[in-house]
Amino acid sequence: MDMTNKKTYFDLLDKLYDGTTTEAENQQLDSLTGRKYEAYFNAYSDRRWDESSPELGRERIDRMRNDILSRIATFDDLSDRRSRRLWPTLCKAAAVVALVVGASLASYRYAVTSQPERQFEVVTAFGQKSSVTLPDGTRIWLNSGSRVSYSSAFNSRSRTVNLEGEAYFSVARNEQLPFVVQADGMSVTALGTKFNVKAYANEEEVVATLVEGRIRTDAGDESEIVLPENQASYNRSSGAMSVRPVENMELPMAWFNNKIVFSGETLDLIARTLERMYNVKVVFGDDACRRYAYRGLVHNNSLHNVLYLISSTSPVDYRITGNTVEFRSRQP
Repeated sequence: MDMTNKKTYFDLLDKLYDGTTTEAENQQLDSLTGRKYEAYFNAYSDRRWDESSPELGRERIDRMRNDILSRIATFDDLSDRRSRRLWPTLCKAAAVVALVVGASLASYRYAVTSQPERQFEVVTAFGQKSSVTLPDGTRIWLNSGSRVSYSSAFNSRSRTVNLEGEAYFSVARNEQLPFVVQADGMSVTALGTKFNVKAYANEEEVVATLVEGRIRTDAGDESEIVLPENQASYNRSSGAMSVRPVENMELPMAWFNNKIVFSGETLDLIARTLERMYNVKVVFGDDACRRYAYRGLVHNNSLHNVLYLISSTSPVDYRITGNTVEFRSRQP
């Protein structure tokens, strides 16, 4: 019968955090499973959250992150073998060990499969942004409605992540293990560089924009080298890929800099961005207002400011009811 109490368990987690556990203590931690120890870990993560600071060493953070997430996965594996979401308390723990930063915390999820590798996933809901530091030191900023996933083998046999949505990457250099982003039909390979990838499921194109360094994009039989201030676009429908210069880098990086830029998009397309950014539902009172196009820059990008810009530069009125924004052509 296991008699490990809460204080003893906390002491073991402190040692794990500091990287000083012995083999026997690691085996003891592996054996401490079940709801009681999951509750203990929740309490411990709350304490570490309150004590944590951005100055914590990256190596120690990465070590704790991998160990703790592996042990949490063990808890789940012994219970029901289903994927589950780590809700706010465990999000705090993830932030302690992965330095998740943003407008709100991203949700961490993991899946335990029959394979020895586990899948880790960072999810940013509509209306949120977040960032995460991977075990290799690569930093990822996630836009609203996005997710990135990677396996427990990341940084050992490969450095591959899967992206849905939009993210900005600042990649740690490792020439032996190129960093690869898989984005729904197009892959982006980098050594040490900074770039943005936009791959929302409801948009026709996957777009990779290079800020610094050099990347290679691959789609089907096509391969392109992309230089700074250029972007590669992959059309999901045609399967074609092209590279073109970016005349104004402020456009693809606007979300990262907390700005909204309209560059001739119709209100119909803008509505998708508004839904992601502000977690609202956009409806149209008539089809005519869908076709109005807009150009402009919003620095203070509150929803009301954006709606005011749209209404003041076109014959379109808006109304907010709860979580719904309705656009309607202005009557003469």
